[in-house]
Amino acid sequence: VPGVVGGWNALHERFGTLELSRLLAPAIGYARDGVPMSAKFAAALTNARPLLEKHAGSTSVFLSQQAAVGNLLRQPGLANTFERIAAHGRDGFYEGSVAEDIVQTLREAGSPMTTEDLFTFEPEWVDPISTSYRGHDLYELPPNTQGVTALLMANIVEGWPVAEFGHTTGRGIHAWVETKLRAFAERDALIADPRVSTVPMERFLDKDLARGHREAINLEVTAGAKTNNDDGDTVYLCAVDRNGMAVSMIQSLYLGFGSGITAERSGVVLHNRGRGFVLDAEHPNALAGGKRPYHTLIPGMLMRDGKLHTVFGTMGADAQAQVHLQLLLGFVDFELEPQSAIETPRWVSGADANGAPWLRVEQR
Repeated sequence: VPGVVGGWNALHERFGTLELSRLLAPAIGYARDGVPMSAKFAAALTNARPLLEKHAGSTSVFLSQQAAVGNLLRQPGLANTFERIAAHGRDGFYEGSVAEDIVQTLREAGSPMTTEDLFTFEPEWVDPISTSYRGHDLYELPPNTQGVTALLMANIVEGWPVAEFGHTTGRGIHAWVETKLRAFAERDALIADPRVSTVPMERFLDKDLARGHREAINLEVTAGAKTNNDDGDTVYLCAVDRNGMAVSMIQSLYLGFGSGITAERSGVVLHNRGRGFVLDAEHPNALAGGKRPYHTLIPGMLMRDGKLHTVFGTMGADAQAQVHLQLLLGFVDFELEPQSAIETPRWVSGADANGAPWLRVEQR
């Protein structure tokens, strides 16, 4: 079930100061009047063509004009959907013509989703989880996200002389990558929907367990990666206003163009976060109805002495927790200004579809 509109509505009802119609006006205009395709978008559209061609709605919305830099992408159906949301809030999406269009599209593609599934959806308010790191507190979202993974990584790294290792040195990157591999093994085995499965969150926050991981890491030999890293369709944003209201927000279709299925009349592209489930019935993250899959989305915040220090996050699926660690080290251990922390060359560890490990490091 698409959750983002429910999330927008909940945030707006609790914290919003402007009318939804004003907030959505730019998006309505861009969808109806069109936006020029960027080079990256045109390339993504070309790459996704075989997927999009499988579905009539996606073909109609995205493949009706040539994928080329500067060509306008118009989405009038999506503009109408935004107008319904602006006028009726969540009900403009989870009820009526938009909901019916989504369900009809999915049923034709083989999904058992019903209009009741959409109508009864409610977002959750949850308490963030945190760990201390050198006088700071790192806050993340709890499962079913991978937020605890970033906290475990921070706990492992905290016991090393990070500044001596160096931010982008071979020695430093080796230590951080080995940290990632151990934290991700815990993540992949344990994280699931806590409403359905028992997730031992205290394990990820245990400083003694983190020390055991740290002592088991060989700073001279690599362990090898087994986690895939996929191209995706995620956006992260953050904002802080003059009154100190801070928002760290992330939303996603998961892979590029999500499932590749578009509800044609409403213009809504459906995500494929269900890919985060495991097909082993004994696994805590096993596929089941009414259950939320493990997913990678983690907006972050860093506090110091009970006050906001930094709001941060990134797109990038499995890369997210890895970048959170790198930004944390930049902010705290290397005392970088936000722009410098962002511009520091990054690394990301992953593996291809066959499990062969790789490590990518930016040159600049």
